[in-house]
Amino acid sequence: MNMFLFYNGEEYRGIIYKKHWSIFFWEGGEISSVAQFKDFCKEVYPHNHTFKVIFGINKVIASIDERTLQRSSAFVLDEDHMPEYEGFSEEFIEEVKRFKSKVGLSNLCMVLVTATDYNSAVVSAKSSLEGVYNFFRVFSHKDEMQISNIALVEQNCCEGDFKTIPSVSNTMHYIRDMRKGEAKSVMSRYSENISLDVGPDSNKFQNIVNIHGMSLSVSSYDIQLVNMWTCLETITPSDNSGSKISNVVGKVVPVLLLGYLNRITTHLFFDIIRWNRRVLTNIIKNMPDQGSELDIKSKFIHLLSGDLNADSRLELFAKCDDFELLKNRISSVSNILSNKNAAIEKISSHEKLVQWQIYRIYRSRNSIVHSGESPEYTRYLVENAHDFFDQALLFCLELSAWKPGFRTFLSCFDYAEAQYRAYLKSLKQDDHPKIVWQLPRYRDNSIVFGDD
Repeated sequence: MNMFLFYNGEEYRGIIYKKHWSIFFWEGGEISSVAQFKDFCKEVYPHNHTFKVIFGINKVIASIDERTLQRSSAFVLDEDHMPEYEGFSEEFIEEVKRFKSKVGLSNLCMVLVTATDYNSAVVSAKSSLEGVYNFFRVFSHKDEMQISNIALVEQNCCEGDFKTIPSVSNTMHYIRDMRKGEAKSVMSRYSENISLDVGPDSNKFQNIVNIHGMSLSVSSYDIQLVNMWTCLETITPSDNSGSKISNVVGKVVPVLLLGYLNRITTHLFFDIIRWNRRVLTNIIKNMPDQGSELDIKSKFIHLLSGDLNADSRLELFAKCDDFELLKNRISSVSNILSNKNAAIEKISSHEKLVQWQIYRIYRSRNSIVHSGESPEYTRYLVENAHDFFDQALLFCLELSAWKPGFRTFLSCFDYAEAQYRAYLKSLKQDDHPKIVWQLPRYRDNSIVFGDD
């Protein structure tokens, strides 16, 4: 239930966190009755509220017929008549004037929306405004819309508070991203070493990068999903032996599964470091089986999987104290890394889930393109589509930077298929297989699937 609420708007992450603490920790600390859980559900249930969302706009939008704007619940504000507007307090009018001077645009537009929280209200309002503008562009292709990168938002129905909220189009809140410094470093390394951008697939490479960028610059989930499916279909070479969807599934799934256990181990590793770096490094330094690798992440894998490190794992559990969710994650990943049958079962179940999700993405894309309809859960599919594509592209970039022979996407995906078959065979037949697959060292440290 928490995960469902977590994805119901950016603010719900903070709301759920605060309500957890206020109900289950600050007010006694123990769950003594079902009524406590009932109260919690009432507090965090995503109720809809009405909002006024105000953007700074240029004359292109302001000049559109007011009846056209009103059909999308949008209104160009007249500063001289704001005291006459319903629901405009003197305090809010003063805030609107300060907001206009801050954004530096000639006009203001108010959009009325219903949403669960302030951030969701801004996303919905901006999408409505962009819809009006895109309709206008059917008839006028050269005019450019300008809209402020912040919005003034007031909740009408309950709190009556107003806030200034960023109005960015990028809605990828829940995808794990590189830090800016790391992203710049990785981009520099790839630009120096890869051959995909200069080989036979150079045009395909550039188109994929551009379409991916386009999907990040629009707020419409439907357009993002269509663009991301185009990226997935373009990056996967066609073998002319099946349908487009079966080709995408057959090519992308091996890439995702090769790096699956490495990703969940890496995520756990960095989450423990964020929790308490000193505890983890001290335990790793003192554990009996250090392994032959020198980097700390490989030693972390030995900590979770080595028979000789059982006492060190117990020490890590003890240090977690009452952090039960972290204990559970450590226990689950440790069981997978130390038991090849558990690893095979985990990979097999994840393979089904990934295949099903790719088919959902494809069906939703078809519904948008062919009937103009999309399911309510499109925004969740968008993030999965982004994640799947990012992993596929980063894998190809890593191979191209690893060895000069990988100059086409076909060679990269063929390598992934061959490696995945060998990986599964090793897990099933070898007595002590390497459960976490990593790209071997060749030219330098691997960023995406490598040892660091």
